[in-house]
Amino acid sequence: MTQLDERPRSGGAAAPAASARDHADGSGVPGPPRVLVVVAGVVAATTSVLAVLGAWRTGMSWDEAYHVERMRSYLATGWYLLEGDMDGDRPGAWEDQSYVYGPVTAWLMHLAARLAGLEGAGEVVATEQAYAVRHLVVVALGLVGSAAVALTARRLLGSWGWGLVAAAVLGAIPMWTGHTMFNVKDVPVATGCTLVTAGLVVLLTGPAAARAGGPARMLALAGPGLLVVAGWVLALGTRPGIWPALVASHGAAVLVLALRRVRPSGPASAAALVGAPVVAWGVLLAVYPAVFSTPVTTLWESATSSSRFDGRSGEWFYVPALLVGETPLLLLALVALGTVVGVRRVLARRPEDLGWLLVGVQAFTLPLLAMVRESNLYNGLRQLLFMVPAMALLATLGIAVLVAAAARRAPRTGAFVGGGSRVLPTVVLAAVTVAVVAPTVAQLRLFPYGYAFATWPSYAVDEAADTDYWRTAVRELAPQVPADGWVTCSPAVDEQGRALRRSLDGDENCAEYVVGPLSAYAGERGTEVGIGATEFWSITAGPRPRGNNCEQVAVLSRPGAAFGLGALVGMPERDVMARLARCDLALPVHDRGVMVFGHGGDAGTYELGGWSAHTTREGVRLDGAQAQVGFVSPVAAAPSAELRLDVTGDVAVAVNGVAVALGAPDADGLRSATVPGAALAAYGDDRVVVTVSRADGTDGTDGTADPARPRLLSLELDPSEEDR
Repeated sequence: MTQLDERPRSGGAAAPAASARDHADGSGVPGPPRVLVVVAGVVAATTSVLAVLGAWRTGMSWDEAYHVERMRSYLATGWYLLEGDMDGDRPGAWEDQSYVYGPVTAWLMHLAARLAGLEGAGEVVATEQAYAVRHLVVVALGLVGSAAVALTARRLLGSWGWGLVAAAVLGAIPMWTGHTMFNVKDVPVATGCTLVTAGLVVLLTGPAAARAGGPARMLALAGPGLLVVAGWVLALGTRPGIWPALVASHGAAVLVLALRRVRPSGPASAAALVGAPVVAWGVLLAVYPAVFSTPVTTLWESATSSSRFDGRSGEWFYVPALLVGETPLLLLALVALGTVVGVRRVLARRPEDLGWLLVGVQAFTLPLLAMVRESNLYNGLRQLLFMVPAMALLATLGIAVLVAAAARRAPRTGAFVGGGSRVLPTVVLAAVTVAVVAPTVAQLRLFPYGYAFATWPSYAVDEAADTDYWRTAVRELAPQVPADGWVTCSPAVDEQGRALRRSLDGDENCAEYVVGPLSAYAGERGTEVGIGATEFWSITAGPRPRGNNCEQVAVLSRPGAAFGLGALVGMPERDVMARLARCDLALPVHDRGVMVFGHGGDAGTYELGGWSAHTTREGVRLDGAQAQVGFVSPVAAAPSAELRLDVTGDVAVAVNGVAVALGAPDADGLRSATVPGAALAAYGDDRVVVTVSRADGTDGTDGTADPARPRLLSLELDPSEEDR
C-alpha cells in the first residue's frame, strides 16, 4: 500500500498556506477552507455541548425504563428480558424476542451508575439521577461515534480539517444529536457500526508500517483491529440483529482487498478481517452466555425476530419519505451529491477511493433491504440511526467536491482567501455554511428536543406531527402536574373521543409505574389541588388531542419550523411537545355477565391499575396496596346489587369509594358482598369502580412471594335477588 503523503503534489501552483490545503494522497480534493474549518469547529463544539447538557436535562424516554427492568432480570436470571417474558428462570415458550436485545450498553450504564454511587452490585435503580447518568453514557458513545466519523473522513479525504467538518455535519443532523441525549438502543448500535467502518477503512488505508514485518505491522494492525472489535461488541451486544450490516461491511472490505492494485498487508489484513469478529464474539460470550453460546440460533433468531416485529409490514416509501421529513434538506442534497461522487470513485477503482464502498454499505445496505422487505419501521428513522454517521461522511464528500470545483472555476487560485473573482467560491462556501449552521440553530430553538426536528415537507403529513413520541418532555412538565390525583401518560382515546385512564403502557399510574415517564420525576410535581375521585390528570405527548372529556391545564411547546403559524394555513400543529389536562373518568360499558381476568380472560379493558398478569397463570395479581376495576353498567341504577368475586388471599373491597363486606367463599369459591344503591350511584353516569386492597394494609413491598399475593380471577355484578 502506498504511504499517505500530505505534502502538496508536485506540478502546478502550490496552494497557499492560508487556505489550509493539504491534498489527500490521490483523494482529488484540497483541504477545507479555513473559514469552513472554523465554522465546523463551532458547530461541532456547540452540538457536543447541547448533547451533554440535554442528557442531564431531558426526561426518561419510552424505552429506558424497559431496559432498567431487562437489566434487573439479566442480573437475576442471566437473560436480558422482561419479567413477563420469563417462565421461571428461562424465557417462556410464548416469547419470540429473546434475541432482539443484549446487555452490553446496559452494563456500561450500570458501571457508570455504580461509579457515581447510585447503584450497588446487582442493583438497578430508576431514579432521576440514575437516568441522567445513563444519558451521559449515551452521549459519550455518541461522541465516540463522532470521533470515528472524523477519523474516517481524515483517512478518505486526507485531512483532519475534513474530519472536523464531517463531525460537524453529523452533529448538525438533529436526529443524531437529539438521540444522543437519551436513546439507549439506537445510538450504541450506530456508534458500533461506525467504529467497524472506521476500523476497516484505517486497516485498508493505513500507513506503510502495516506492510512492514514484525512488531511494526502488529502495532499498525492492532489499532484498527481494536476499533472493529469494539464496534462489533457494542453493536451486536446491544442489538444482535444488526449482524447482517456488520457482515456486509466485512464483505465490502474483502472486496476492497481484492480490487486494490497494491495489497496493503497481505494475509495479515485478511486475518484481521476474520479475527476481529471472532474476538468480539468471545467477549460477548463472556458477557451474555445465555444467547451467544448458541451462534447459529442467535444469528438466525436475532435477524428474523427483528424483521417480524409486531407481525406487521410497512411501506416501501417509508425510508425515503422520512429522510426528506427528518434530514435538513440542504444536508440531504449534499448526501445525494456525495453518494453520486462516491459511487463514481468506487467504480473508478482507485485504491485510495475504495474505502467509500464501506461508507456506502453502512449507509444503504439495511435501509434498502428494509424498503424491499417493507419492514415495520415506526417513529421516524431512529431504528436506522446507524445510517446517519455514514450519511454525514457522504455529505462531507459532497461538500469537499463542491468546494474544490468552485475553487477550480475561480479565475485565480486562492479565491477563498483573497484575490481574483470570489463570487462562485463565496456563494458555495456560504451555502455549505448555511447547510451546517441552520439545523444547529434549529436544535438550539428545540433544545433539548432536537429529535423532534422536521422539515417543511413533513408538515403536509398529519402523522408526522407526533413531536414527542419519546415523552421526554414530561420531566419539564412535571412541576405543573399537581401532586394529588392519578396521572395517565399518553392516554388511549375511545370511539367517542374520550381520553381513557389507560395508555399503551397499560393501566398504571405513570407517576408511580416504573415505565411511566413521570415516575422518576414525581418528586418534582406541584402542590395538591383537591382533584375529585372521578377525575384524573392526562399528559398527551406532542400535539395529540386531549380528549373531549378533558380540560387543558398547561402546555409545553418549542418553536417549530413554522414558528406556530402553520396552523393558520391548515398545516399540522408542530409546536406542542406535551400538554396537561384534567379529565373526567370515562369507562367502558359492561352490560352483564362474568368478567374473567388474566390468562384466557377478556376483561383486561376494565382494569384500572394495580394489577399484573402472566401468560402461565390465571387471573391478575394485586401488586401494590390496592388495584381497581371500572366499568359502566345499568346495574348501577338498581336499589342494590350483589358483587361476586373469585379472589385469592385476604382482601378488602370498596365500590365507588364505599367499603362493602365480603362473605366467606361459597361452594364455587366465590365471595359475595351486597352493594347498597347509594354506593352504586356515588360516581354517577352508571359508573362502577371496584377497589381491591390488601386486608392487612401493606403495600406489597414486603417481599411477599408471588403465590401468596392476592389474585383476582373473576368479577360479576348483578341486581340483588329482591330487586330482580
